[in-house]
Formats: sequence, structure tokens, C-alpha cells
Amino acid sequence: MALCEPRPPPTPLENRQAANKTTAVIVPALLIGVVGYATWIVVVLIGANHLIKYESRNGAGIAIIVLYFVFLFPMAFSYLRLLITIPHPGYIEKGTPTAATPVKPAKEAPPQHNIQASCTSTKVQDGTNQTSKKSQHLAPKELEITELDTKAILSGELPPPPGTERFYSKDVFACDQNGLPIWCGVCNNWKPDRSHHGSDFGRCVLKMDHFCPWVGGVVGERNFNFFIQFCSYAGIYALYVMIVMAYFVAEARGRGNTPGGNWIAGLTLGAVFTLFAGGMAMTSMSLALKNLTTIDNIGHQRRVMHIAVLVDPSQQRQPRPMSTGNLKPSHVSEDEDPWQGTITYPLSLMPDASSETTLSPPTSAPPRTFAILRTHPGMNPWNLGAFRNFKSIMGNHWYDWFLPLRHSPCCNHDRGDSMYELGTDVERLKADAGLSSSSSRSGSSRRKHRKHRHRREDSEDVDIMGSTLANVNGSTGRERSSFETA
Repeated sequence: MALCEPRPPPTPLENRQAANKTTAVIVPALLIGVVGYATWIVVVLIGANHLIKYESRNGAGIAIIVLYFVFLFPMAFSYLRLLITIPHPGYIEKGTPTAATPVKPAKEAPPQHNIQASCTSTKVQDGTNQTSKKSQHLAPKELEITELDTKAILSGELPPPPGTERFYSKDVFACDQNGLPIWCGVCNNWKPDRSHHGSDFGRCVLKMDHFCPWVGGVVGERNFNFFIQFCSYAGIYALYVMIVMAYFVAEARGRGNTPGGNWIAGLTLGAVFTLFAGGMAMTSMSLALKNLTTIDNIGHQRRVMHIAVLVDPSQQRQPRPMSTGNLKPSHVSEDEDPWQGTITYPLSLMPDASSETTLSPPTSAPPRTFAILRTHPGMNPWNLGAFRNFKSIMGNHWYDWFLPLRHSPCCNHDRGDSMYELGTDVERLKADAGLSSSSSRSGSSRRKHRKHRHRREDSEDVDIMGSTLANVNGSTGRERSSFETA
């Protein structure tokens, strides 16, 4: 009998991803069914039958029905808008492994016994099913994960994977402790600022918040505002259903009648979804005011990160190059100098480095030197203040806050300084690291005059300028000692 290649059993990750896909189809349909059931209870049983038909309370019945649809339509419209964006929440394209990103060697799996293929003949020996050598060692297929050869890239032995120009063309970007953009070994690509890899679906997502089975997919950058609107409208809708059902259940019991099971079910559903949707709305709104996601908020007060900041030639502190022979460890003391070294892009290559791969040779772009700064614990470089954080997600106009039509302003990445707008904490961090202009003291009075003049034109830009000047002028002593150390 011909031997067939047996299929390896699915891994736990593959089982979970398959379960998520099934849940993403069933749960939204279940939610729509619950809303349909609530509509039948409130509109038909309470409004039409109980109030209008039996008790002739036409005004109350019509008011109950009209208000119900007033609260239903915004929730339904925002949910539909949210479902439309679920296929594209902000996925990052997957790449391919290169010489600088070898695949991690897979662990040798122990022999797996009692694994049979349906078309493979077996023989019994010592109470164990003996198949071919391949089936004896058949194990779940492991996920191929690439690792970045940081030492070879920084030393110029290998060119970096394509795409670094999207980062060093900005003035500030998130990086690892060695100044390189953050690498995702599963997607085989650089991770843009504020992106996270979700194992539930195997992709990196811009500003990923969480995987939500109630909406059938991922909540990320392109639909977080719609998610907040949906949860808010759903909480208001469920609160209305709960109040209506609670009133008529209490009225029936006051008259000595026993309310029907559908009435009790409507009251229960209204209470449950009021707590659930209302809680999600308040939690999401709280994160939006801080310009954080659910993932960002985990351990936020203790988290530190590295950012690469473009070094201005007029800045006093001299660049301190990174040593490729002694790479920076990922765990360092919390109270050390934010300055971690420098890195210059495009990365220099040995003469024969580009011939080792199929990548095109590096471009003749002008060099840009970046200082690698380590943030203070709990610092959020993109914190703009509560109201500006809110506008960056919900929209710049008041009607965008209520109508689920446009994507968030933060989805626009055409800025030249950074992928996302930076807060004043970045300027403070630069001042702590000794990165300030040499003419800061001589031109302080001129800038103060300009600060007062621009306050009438753009108060927000002036606030940033004022905080920057205060930090720069207050760090002159630190600059001198930092310069001597460098």
C-alpha cells in the first residue's frame, strides 16, 4: 500500500486562532439576535400589546416605541460601521526572511507514538503502533519565527531588512535598545510605532487595543473610535430597555399580577448589557483621554521604552556611537541617564555585504544621526493632554464625536517629525539627556518674546514651546557634565 504523508496535528495556537474565527462569526449573529428579541419585547409586548391594545394608553405606548428606535438606530449604525472596518483594522504587511533575519532553529520534538495515517499500513510491535520513521517523529508544526542578527547589521556585515527608511526619514521613532526599529519575528517585518502583534490572529496591528468577539475581530487604530461610539450607544440603549422593563415589571407586581417570563428576560438582558457595554465605554474613553490602548495600559506605570531622536548638528552634546561588540542589554537601571548612545542611518555596509543577499544596495541618502534615549518609567511619548488625546481619536469636530463616519485623525501618518504627534514629555526627555541647542541661553529672551506673540495665534504650540524652554534652560548644568562624560 502506498504511503501518504500524514498531517501534523494542529498546535494549540492554531486551535485558538480557529476558535477565534468561529467565535467572530457566531457572537455578532448572537448579538443581533439578542437585539431582535429585545425589540420584540419592548415594541410588541410592552408598547403595542400591553399599553395600546389592552390598556388603551396610546400616548405612553407610542412614546415607548418612538424612544426605543431613537436609541436603537445610533447603536445599530455604529455597529454596522464597526463591522465594516473589522477586515482592515490596521494590519501590517508580512515580510519574508532575509540573511539578516534567520529562522530560529526548531526544537527537536520527542517521538510521538500512536499516530496513524488513514492510508498507512502499520504493524504492532511491543504494544506500540510502529509506522514509518517520519510518522514516529511526527509532531505539531512549530511556528517559524525569525530573529534579527543585530550584531551583523550594526557591524555592516549584513544589510538590514528592507523598510528602515520609513523610520529614519522621521525625526523620532520607537526603537530597541540598539537603535534599530522593533522587529516582529512572526510577521518578518519592522513594527511601526505603537503597533503590537496579536497571537489570536497572527498579525501586527497599528495601535492594537484588543481582540473583541462581540464585533468579530480586532479593535485597532482604524476602528477604535467606532468601538467607543458603539459601546456608548449600546450602553444608553440597554439602560433604556432596563428602565422600561423595570418600570412595567414593578407596575405588574404592584397590581398583584405576575410578570411574564419574557418581561423578566428583557429586564435581565437590559441590566447585563448596561453593565457590560457601559463599563467598556467608560474604560475605552478613559484610555482615549490618556492616549493609551488596552495593551499599552498593562504595566504602564513601570514600562520603559527606547526612542531614536534626530540629533541636530547645533546641539551641544557630542554623539557617542554604539559599540557593536557590546550590545546594550534590554534590562538596565531605572535611574540612569536617558542617553544610551547614537546610531547613524543609512546603516553603513561592508563592500561585499550587499552581495550576500538579493537586496538592492543602499541608497545615497544623507546621513542622519539619532540619539537613543531611554524613557522614564511610565512615560508616554504620545501623551498630548486629555482634550487633544480625545480629539486625536474621536475627531477634530464635535459632530465626529457622535457620527461614526470618519476614521480617527491619528490614522494620518504624513507627519515629518514622527508617525504620531509627540507630547511635551519628549522635549523634557531630550533636555534630561543634554540634547539642547548651544544658543539656548543667548536666545532665551528672543524666544520668550516670540512665545507671547504666538499665544494669540496658536495657544497649543505655545504651551509646547514654553515647556521646552523651561526644560532646556533648567538643564544647563547637566549638559556640561554630560558633555564631559561623552
